[in-house]
Amino acid sequence: ESLSPCLSDSLLFSLCSKHNEAIAEIEKLKVTNQELEAKLEQIQQDLQEARDQLVDQQEEAAERVEREG
Repeated sequence: ESLSPCLSDSLLFSLCSKHNEAIAEIEKLKVTNQELEAKLEQIQQDLQEARDQLVDQQEEAAERVEREG
């Protein structure tokens, strides 16, 4: 049996509204994802810099031990 035109229009409107809400949520999540990816990239860069500094400090300490030892 077919839906009455009124119910059909109401259902269509409801589905369109939910669809639009879903699209808006997806766009918001895309922005959030981009922001998180940028933060992650910065954290990775900071971590690499910290590792490089640690290696430099370890090398300097080893050189001091050799000179003083």
